[in-house]
Amino acid sequence: MHSVKLLRLYFCISILLTGTASGQIVFSEFKNSSEYKGNWQLERAVPNFIADYLRQSLSITAYSPGTFISSLDEGEDTTSIFNDLERLTPYIKKLNATHYVTGTIEVFDISRYNFSEPTVAGYEHYSSSIKVNIKFFNFDKGTTEFSEAIEGKIDKGSLGINLLGKPTDEKTAFYRLDNLEFGGEEFSKTIVNAAMVDLCENIIKEFKYKNPASYRQLRSSAARLKEEIQSVKDKQPNIISGEIIISDDLTGDVFINLGSSDLKLNDILSVYQKDFKLIDPVTGEELGKTDKKIGEIVVVEMRSPKLSLCKILNSEIKITKGMAVKKAASKD
Repeated sequence: MHSVKLLRLYFCISILLTGTASGQIVFSEFKNSSEYKGNWQLERAVPNFIADYLRQSLSITAYSPGTFISSLDEGEDTTSIFNDLERLTPYIKKLNATHYVTGTIEVFDISRYNFSEPTVAGYEHYSSSIKVNIKFFNFDKGTTEFSEAIEGKIDKGSLGINLLGKPTDEKTAFYRLDNLEFGGEEFSKTIVNAAMVDLCENIIKEFKYKNPASYRQLRSSAARLKEEIQSVKDKQPNIISGEIIISDDLTGDVFINLGSSDLKLNDILSVYQKDFKLIDPVTGEELGKTDKKIGEIVVVEMRSPKLSLCKILNSEIKITKGMAVKKAASKD
């Protein structure tokens, strides 16, 4: 569910628009008191998921622990800062945030019950239960305005045909669950994702019921920030995008799928490596993917409305077929 470029835009605008975009949420790492001992690092995975859900479903600006850490001053001790409200305060106020969320994961359970005979139909039952004690500290009020134990739970039963002992798809998926990226595309199809979504919906429901004024503040702030972001986007130049279809190392010739309908002779285009991984320098976790500029080419001949011959001007790495090319165009 990650949208790195959009989150960056939120991050920049929220700092520039002091006061205007107040009403945002910063998530700390959660304490894991559950009995879960698998591969997932729940301390960050769970708050990351909740923060992302708030952004996606309600457009509320919510900073995950990793994103918040990236905003800290160089040299700041990131291992203890989430427990030090005095040190946190200037950073949180710099983001115009009004709420700081902490939590303890009390239960993180995934279970399977199976009853069958070899080579015949069997009943399979899967369940996932996630319970979090979550707290919202309101910086405007200087108090914890919401503290609740919230649960998300999903049960799923199915009839599986075990031909000569072959496991069902559900059983296979169950045993490879925590090899998936928590919150990733494949994870979204699992019962744990469904339980996390249920948890998020219950958090929103309870918070809205017990703190209607704060809920309205967060939603109205989200609407204002969305308008500001759209205004920034409207001022950005149009981007002409294409792709390299042939690249010759010996001659430096490059053919692209843009031509006279979009370009002029001597136009300079930037070349991008697609799906470049963004890595958090502190934690080493993958934050998302983007296009990275690696060189430039110049248009020397247009063969058709959708074909041009270009020359490589410079490049950090080898320019190859399939790389993206882009050029800013003024809005007419």
